[in-house]
Amino acid sequence: MNRHVSILLCIAALLSIACEADAQRNSRSSAPSFTDKLWYGGSFDIGLSGSQFDLGLAPMAGYKLVGELSAGVRIPFEYTYIKLTGFGGTSAKFSGLDFGAGIFMRQKIANVVFLHTELNHLWVTEPVTQNGFAVLDPENPGKLLTEKTTEDQLNVGLGYTSGRGEWKYELSILYNVLEDDQSEDIPWIVRAGFNYRF
Repeated sequence: MNRHVSILLCIAALLSIACEADAQRNSRSSAPSFTDKLWYGGSFDIGLSGSQFDLGLAPMAGYKLVGELSAGVRIPFEYTYIKLTGFGGTSAKFSGLDFGAGIFMRQKIANVVFLHTELNHLWVTEPVTQNGFAVLDPENPGKLLTEKTTEDQLNVGLGYTSGRGEWKYELSILYNVLEDDQSEDIPWIVRAGFNYRF
């Protein structure tokens, strides 16, 4: 089993045990109930870059462990569409839907600022490349050859949340510390989203 998946499962098990212990402790006192400590949210992103279009959505659910410290789960989805034009005006298309599973911890450090860290395991479909160029699918020349891979992300950063009542919007900037130095992907992630009761 992939080392990062093992880490993800261990952290999820520890968070589950911590939540259960906290729920039992709260049931013996007049503290808020388990459901009172739950909060929900999500983020979305849109990317346009030359011949590429990306649309992402990631619902999440958190639990207030102690004070302003929360932990929870996040389920990211991302749709990617690419249209490339080659020599002689030939073109090829690629579209893929990536999805994943992740856990996060979040700590408010001020009324509107929070620290955020998350570990995600992603199942990704991406174009095959050779010598830096995308490869055409030999069975369908109008499409790019693709491969399915997995990817792990460990994102850390800061966020800002504001709004009225229980509904708030949030903005965050994160850095993927597991990004490969040889990768063409940018390790910085900027997100916009919302939360309810965070």
